[in-house]
Amino acid sequence: MALSTDEQKDASALCQLIQELERQIQQRARQLQKETDRTLQQAEQIGSILQLVREGERRQEKRKRLNEKRQTSLEQQLEEALEQIEKQDRKLERAKRRERQTRDEATELEQERDEAVQKLRDEMSFFQMWRRDTIERFCKDIIITEREGKEARRALQQSEERARALEQERDTALQRLQEVDPLLQPSTLSEFIEESHASLFSKLTIDPNAGRGSEATTTNLRGKWQPEKVVEWTCFLSEQRLVFDNVCEAFPSELRTFPPPMTVRENGNKIAPITDENSLARFMGDSIEEPVKNIMKELESVDKLGKVCQGNVRVDFIDHP
Repeated sequence: MALSTDEQKDASALCQLIQELERQIQQRARQLQKETDRTLQQAEQIGSILQLVREGERRQEKRKRLNEKRQTSLEQQLEEALEQIEKQDRKLERAKRRERQTRDEATELEQERDEAVQKLRDEMSFFQMWRRDTIERFCKDIIITEREGKEARRALQQSEERARALEQERDTALQRLQEVDPLLQPSTLSEFIEESHASLFSKLTIDPNAGRGSEATTTNLRGKWQPEKVVEWTCFLSEQRLVFDNVCEAFPSELRTFPPPMTVRENGNKIAPITDENSLARFMGDSIEEPVKNIMKELESVDKLGKVCQGNVRVDFIDHP
């Protein structure tokens, strides 16, 4: 069915009107959306502002409580400070009283000091006079002492010269005596051993009258050492000869360092016959132990390389009476 021209125009105008309305509606919708977005954004901003306000209120409340605490603390500190000020005032008052007492005591001490200084000056004056007199007397004594000291030194020098002369004469006489009598000269090792055998060991005799005049008794063996078995020492003589030869080689043949023969003979003349175990022990000490100790002592001084005395060498004498 064909439309008339007017109808077509009306329809076209109506379509244009509808399109315009749709465009306006869309434009209005966009504006509303923008306003909605803007409103939401403002609402969010208002929420943030409200949150900030709440936080500010909380902080303000917190600061308020803190200020109240600080004020309370300041009030307490103020009270304590007032108490301290009162205490300081009381201390100051006591200090002032002590200061007045100290000034009074200082005045008394100054008076005592002045008196002590005056007394010390008097004593110093007396001491200086005494020292001057003492020095004068001491100088006079020194002059006299120096004069006497010179005389004493001269006498001492003369005495020393006489002593040196007498000592020289004694050494000369002793040397002449030793040259005349070999028995007074120190012995060599071989001479000392021979003289010890002749003058000491040969005096080992037993008193035939020992035990007479008292009841004879058997020896009590309780607590004494006794051999359970006796075995012959077959190589003793060879070992003894070897040790003896080593000792003799260690001593120079011309070395005279042992007691003179006359001294050994005098010791031998003191030996008495054996009467009991005690006298036997004395004989062993005088005739055996002492000579061996002399030899060992001199051996340590000549055997520097330890050819004979290797290590810590010692000789023990055990006597069980």
